[in-house]
Amino acid sequence: MNARTSTRIGVPGAFRNNFSKGPRPPAGWFRSVFLYPDLNSEGTDLSVPTTLLARWIADWDGWYLDCLHRAEGGFAAHRQLLYERSVVLVAPVSAVAMIPERLAGLASSCRELSLRFSLETPVTDDRDLAAIADLVRSVRPAQITLRLIESGASPERELWCRTLDALASARVRTHISGPLDLIRSLSTTSLPALTAVTHSFEPTGHDGPVTTAARGCGLRFGIFVAADGALFSCRGLMGLDAMRLGSVFDVIEDTALGGAPSPLDLDTLALLGPGDALTDDVLPKDGLPAICLRHRRFLESPGTARRAAHSESQR
Repeated sequence: MNARTSTRIGVPGAFRNNFSKGPRPPAGWFRSVFLYPDLNSEGTDLSVPTTLLARWIADWDGWYLDCLHRAEGGFAAHRQLLYERSVVLVAPVSAVAMIPERLAGLASSCRELSLRFSLETPVTDDRDLAAIADLVRSVRPAQITLRLIESGASPERELWCRTLDALASARVRTHISGPLDLIRSLSTTSLPALTAVTHSFEPTGHDGPVTTAARGCGLRFGIFVAADGALFSCRGLMGLDAMRLGSVFDVIEDTALGGAPSPLDLDTLALLGPGDALTDDVLPKDGLPAICLRHRRFLESPGTARRAAHSESQR
């Protein structure tokens, strides 16, 4: 691939992606769903109702299985893409703890489809820890990710230990993400409770700009569902309306997954990244690699927005 080609991978256009093509069908990049909801104004459900989300997840699951069935070699050739598929709900526990029955129903729907239902929540104070154990008992997720926030108050160690012990008792896989010094200060890695379950740690933080060459986006791809139901191919693109793949309020056939034009060449982007022209130095932020932030900055630039609008008008 020449330099001119590589710089244009992340440029928006009107692409029709074939998710069943080739020896590794591109559908595999979208084997999991990540939900980023708000609560509705009454505080009685998610901003996209959980019953609607459950139906859409079933439709997406059917789309995914159909892509693998139609791919070269069928299911037998792509059996590995059937495993470790997840639906991850990312939200503050203080919000979702208000609707445990709704989440329990959503989690049950996912389990019926052999999908792993997981929770991810920031831990900002001790009140979050107090709510986590009760929520886990109600929802029964397969995994929970606890994100320790550097700028937040450090959890009270005894309550932290009790929470992790409750997660261990519930046999929930626990992933802990946060500043290494904070993880160490809580003596987290030496807690006996965590020896009873699968657990992992992800130290965060970086002390300088990242200027390495672009890498493929595939490992960070998935179906990312915004609070309004909009669909995006990765977290770094969420909120950019021109990069939407569709909505959970659409039938799959009317979205980029079902053959409608996509704003990006998703398969090439998955393999090669957004292009080596994005060279300005940027610091990682909120768990996003620098290359993702550089691509977002590029897509938000006025010239890129004009090209995207022109491509949309040609569809």
